[in-house]
Amino acid sequence: MNPALSCEALRVQGTPAELRTRLIQAAYEAAVAEGRYEAPLARRAASRARLYRDGRLTLLAPYFDYAFYADACPDFASSGLDELEHYNFFGWRQSLNPTAWFDTDYYLAAHADVRAAGDNPFWHYIFKGRAEGRSAQRPRNSERTILERGLFRDAPAAAAPDPTLLGADELAARLAFALPGAQGFLYAVGAQALAAPPGWLCLQATPLRAAALLKSMPAAWSQTLVTLDGETLGVAMDAEIAKAIAVLAPSMPAARALVVNDAAGCSVEGLLGVEAALEPGRREFHLSDFGSICPSARLLRNDVAYCGAPPPNSPACGVCRHGEARKAHLAALLRLFQRCRFAVVAPSQAALALWRAASDLPHESAEAIAPARLEPLPDPAEDELVAGAPPVRVAYIGAPTLAEGWPTYERLLESCGDLAVYAFHQFARAADLKPRGHLFSVEAAPEDGASLRAKLIERRIDLVVMAKEGPQTYSPEAIEALAAGCDLVALAHSGHATWLTQTERRGRAFDDENEVVAFFVEGKALAYVRERERFPRPLAHVRRDRDDGEAT
Repeated sequence: MNPALSCEALRVQGTPAELRTRLIQAAYEAAVAEGRYEAPLARRAASRARLYRDGRLTLLAPYFDYAFYADACPDFASSGLDELEHYNFFGWRQSLNPTAWFDTDYYLAAHADVRAAGDNPFWHYIFKGRAEGRSAQRPRNSERTILERGLFRDAPAAAAPDPTLLGADELAARLAFALPGAQGFLYAVGAQALAAPPGWLCLQATPLRAAALLKSMPAAWSQTLVTLDGETLGVAMDAEIAKAIAVLAPSMPAARALVVNDAAGCSVEGLLGVEAALEPGRREFHLSDFGSICPSARLLRNDVAYCGAPPPNSPACGVCRHGEARKAHLAALLRLFQRCRFAVVAPSQAALALWRAASDLPHESAEAIAPARLEPLPDPAEDELVAGAPPVRVAYIGAPTLAEGWPTYERLLESCGDLAVYAFHQFARAADLKPRGHLFSVEAAPEDGASLRAKLIERRIDLVVMAKEGPQTYSPEAIEALAAGCDLVALAHSGHATWLTQTERRGRAFDDENEVVAFFVEGKALAYVRERERFPRPLAHVRRDRDDGEAT
């Protein structure tokens, strides 16, 4: 080993796992500095070599994404043609795209000479246009598409339950039946179910019509779906819920808590009424997202770019569609926080630091409590280590959305998809998979942590790209990726995933997507993984706060 990388030189103290991660980072930096790895150039052979009577199509075939086109136009087969033939004769005239990175309509609109010639625009780009410096799609295409489609709306309404409207008397009767023997009473606000302490009764309240903002609505008008220990009771007005709790208050356990996991869509008057009736001894506000800073819970200016959470009266907020609404939203939150004096609970130190920097809401306390933690497993036996130099396996987890970082991953597929040293994957539900050339699709439910981790291990994924455009307060997928032995590639503002690359020393964080792409194009990702392969794969347990002494 290079003496410069010795433990004594690094002055490392800690567990073997901590020592290993520091050594990998140092070895990578030394390899890059010494120029031991170069930009990969070797291209893999075309996955589908096809011959056509039209020689131009034979030449174009290696560049055409058959899987992508079939997904976009599933009825192409009814024409009696294959995917490329269909695009050549019909598809481009129907505004279909041959790959994810080529925009047929944009290319024709931007280049009048191609449009006038009436020729296949993709063929023109491949064999003429790109040599002439023409663009395959407009700059920042993903962001501009979102703007044009007008995806600026409140969150979709919750699935409408049986419209059983509960009055205060009926709700009180249901609660009174369940109260005997209860050691505590939890009123939880938000769509995500919360686990109550053992022996506690949990009444879950979810706004019937979800929205991004707190609502200025009388408690007598605000409809809330109520669930008791997982059983849906029906819908009640907030005012009726407060009346029911007030009637039962004398017989309720002394231990009572109000936990707001997500206030979006709630009536401020309704929440304050329930709080007054319940008189909880503990009031918590959970930072499940950054909705307590801005109605754009992922802090995306105009829903397309991270804003950095500037002051509400800043010029930056003035040009954002959320700017005006943010003022009223924060005023409503201020009323709620002044009355309740919450203990603010963040799922990560990264989320807590950002919230403290951007919010001046009054609160009793603020702390970070991680829902899960990693516990290193013993290193695999020597015979389990992979010999040779397999491709660097890269993955994206989840639905292909801008907020989750899909545009950056698409750029990686476009720039490096056919490089022999990389193998790109997408792990997602079947409906969210995006079939295309040079991309392995793996059906997985990201919310099922143990299953996702097993599939990441099975595919021996090296790097998981989490170039999320807006910060996440907590990323369970990042935790599972680390437990599976993967390292992370994140943006500096991706939130929890970024924080993990720094605290766990497992991956790299970059200022923007251009740096992410350069990391792969220039061969630095290859260098990082090759140096990492000198050590056993760092597998770990994921121990969650709900586990009763057992790790998963």
